[in-house]
Amino acid sequence: MPKKQSCRSRLSFVGVNESQGKFVWGRTLLLPVVIGYLLFCGWGPAQAEVLATLDFESNSLMSWTVFTTPNGTFGGDEFPAFVQCDAGGTGHPSKCLRMKVGQIHFSPDQNPQQGCVLEFQRELAAGRLHLSARIMVTYDSSQDKRNLAAGLLEWVVDGHTVGLHDLGPIENGAVARYHLLADHAVEAGFHTIQLRISRPFTSAIAQQAPVQFVDDLMIDWSPQREESR
Repeated sequence: MPKKQSCRSRLSFVGVNESQGKFVWGRTLLLPVVIGYLLFCGWGPAQAEVLATLDFESNSLMSWTVFTTPNGTFGGDEFPAFVQCDAGGTGHPSKCLRMKVGQIHFSPDQNPQQGCVLEFQRELAAGRLHLSARIMVTYDSSQDKRNLAAGLLEWVVDGHTVGLHDLGPIENGAVARYHLLADHAVEAGFHTIQLRISRPFTSAIAQQAPVQFVDDLMIDWSPQREESR
């Protein structure tokens, strides 16, 4: 039985044939063959990569960290928590992260948007990030007909907001859903990627404030395309 050749040895064999002039069409015929071997052996251009996914089914944050902003709160001792929710509106609940974000002490003038941050860090080659997260908000109050701030949603890369959506007011008994997407080019180096959810009002332990649910976080990276000259 003939000995199985590695990709490298097979590629060298093709090169030898060309140098010996055994191909009538020379490089014209050889080029597609060489490219095919390079791609098959993993020597082709960098491919898109899923850097991180987080669906909370394991009741953990995996490689993510979660923390509050300087005057922010999760909403009390029962938050954050892993619970069932239908953030995607599919009719099929799954595990998600629940919180009740807002300010600890009411401060309408200095950085009013306060709440929580989910953070992921990674060393990356130059390329483009594709960010995705699903957020659901509910509001149940025995006193008020509506709340003026369901939540401000932000994708932040290295301190710069690259995706933003303000859910605005939410009616009592209502459910709001949003799929927050963002694309952002990055240079080679170490990068910090954050999903921020904040409100400009307090969310005390006993306060009936909007409750946020986060699910299906995903960070994709694709290689930088070379510009044609």
